[in-house]
Amino acid sequence: MPVHRHLHGKLGSVYAFRSEIDAWWENRSVLLGEQDHASEDRDRPSVALWPGLGTDAARRRAGWTRWLGIAGLAALAVAAVVFVLDDTRTADPQAPTIRSLAVLPLTNLSADASQEYFALGMTDELSGALARISALRVVSRTSAMSLNGSNKSLPALARGLNVDAVLEGSVQRAGDRVRIRIQLIHAPTDTHLWAGEFERQLTDVLTLQNEIAREVAQEIRVSITPQERTRMASAAVVNPAAHDEYLLGRYLLWKFIEEDRVRAVEHFNRAIQIDPGYAAAHAGRGCGGYSVHSA
Repeated sequence: MPVHRHLHGKLGSVYAFRSEIDAWWENRSVLLGEQDHASEDRDRPSVALWPGLGTDAARRRAGWTRWLGIAGLAALAVAAVVFVLDDTRTADPQAPTIRSLAVLPLTNLSADASQEYFALGMTDELSGALARISALRVVSRTSAMSLNGSNKSLPALARGLNVDAVLEGSVQRAGDRVRIRIQLIHAPTDTHLWAGEFERQLTDVLTLQNEIAREVAQEIRVSITPQERTRMASAAVVNPAAHDEYLLGRYLLWKFIEEDRVRAVEHFNRAIQIDPGYAAAHAGRGCGGYSVHSA
């Protein structure tokens, strides 16, 4: 009998290939043909490894049943793979096409009203993260600010800026953490499309901005190049104190007042003292038009 034993753990399995069983059965049939029918009937039930193999029809039925089962399992596996790979958010063919947007100033929800500079700084950095996606046009900070506090409807403002969508939301800073809530609005119809909430440590604030940008790009089905994806995944960790000084300097610099510009450069210098390698602070100080002074 072509039977094999496979040991595993504390148990063992007895098995044989179907071809081996068929060959054994054919050889066995020759021997049984030399005996009387009564003896053949008594011996036939001993084939316990594959019930129902006593006739050609039974063997064919067993074969068809097995192959139908395998085909069914294969179909289920393919369906599962398709389900995993197919993101339902990209399945709606009627979703509006969005290739340009404006980022409205995020509302400051922190307990301290003086954190307004932080909310505006987060707005600028989110806008910058989105603008680095080449397939997406993001309007400038000055243009986006014109949407804030206007009495015009959102569709009318969007037509003036020639944008397809608007991002608006809020930022809340508590201790060493920051939470941003954001929603995407289809500007021509003033229709809500998507909303998300994100929270990170202050040291990971740049990673937070990139994560939001990736989510927005995915929602509006804008392609991100491999280089852009790599850059987003490798966001630097920032020193919270240096980042805070940088945001204060940027906030004052955007007032376009000479006295505030002087104060802005002071904040940029303090950020550099805290973190000498902080490139954004160096760039901010350059925008202020002042040279470097070593301490």
